[in-house]
Amino acid sequence: MKQKWYCILAIILCFSPIQILAQDELYLGGNSIGIEIKYNGVYVSGTYPINESIDPSDTFSPGDIIQQIDHQEVTDIQTFYMILKEHKNPINTLDVTLLRDGETIRASMHSIYDTKRHSVSCGLYIKEKMSGVGTMTYYDPSSQRFGALGHTIEKWDGRGNGYLYDAAVISYTKAFPSATGKKQADINYDNVIATIDQNTSIGIYGNYQFLPDHLISLPWAKSEEVMIGKAEMYTVLDGEKVENFKIEITDLHPNTQDDMKGIEFVVTDTHLLHTTGGIIQGMSGSPIVQNGKIVGAVTHVVTSDPKKGYGVLIEHMLQYTRSS
Repeated sequence: MKQKWYCILAIILCFSPIQILAQDELYLGGNSIGIEIKYNGVYVSGTYPINESIDPSDTFSPGDIIQQIDHQEVTDIQTFYMILKEHKNPINTLDVTLLRDGETIRASMHSIYDTKRHSVSCGLYIKEKMSGVGTMTYYDPSSQRFGALGHTIEKWDGRGNGYLYDAAVISYTKAFPSATGKKQADINYDNVIATIDQNTSIGIYGNYQFLPDHLISLPWAKSEEVMIGKAEMYTVLDGEKVENFKIEITDLHPNTQDDMKGIEFVVTDTHLLHTTGGIIQGMSGSPIVQNGKIVGAVTHVVTSDPKKGYGVLIEHMLQYTRSS
């Protein structure tokens, strides 16, 4: 009889997960991610006068998202200009529906049609998507959600579609006082690894579809556990290799919810200081670990002194990946 129960137990174990993470554990990030935002419409990045009497800056502002022209849906740059070319008068006035700071606005747009070149101009610089590079902070297996970047994606109100992709760092420019350094990365747009559904003041969040290999699981620290003193940040400088670098936490501001500057720190790692000069663009979201626990994520650099930076406390980030 005992032998029978042992057999049943062995079968159960074969089909059970090899590793079960505790509720207070997360998978450590540090890997570089490609970030892409596709707008519901086209994004106005700037304006220019198209003649002496027509200046689109009187109507449009950078950050506007044009969703309809002449009561037709605008889905990308191609449809934007296709609609404009339907109007072949020397000067045309079209009805426009745009989104500004979350508010739907109706306005008028002027376009000029060049009959000789069969081209059209409207005085707007536009784009249909935005892309960049950041760092994954953590994967939360309890919800299958991620937290990354540590700060907001500017000029995006969360409408449209946001995606994350694998990215490999191919080079970087070094930071100097008042000169921000930057990572350059090769983004693999063939494979979506996660979708973004929240863009907040302390990071981007969403559901992940794939996990990288060889992840490390660590507990996370509550705000009162974080202390002034030695810590490490995890990020990528070459390819896809996540490395840890020494920092010193110099001050804490734990009582402000959604504070992307809850941690103040200075880079003490001689290798990182020699190679990058300190914190550079693309490191945003790099997880900070202290005493074996994830305590926060890098958010900003002090541009006048790039060895100094700020971070957000991990406890605040977790509100967007856990319901309690």
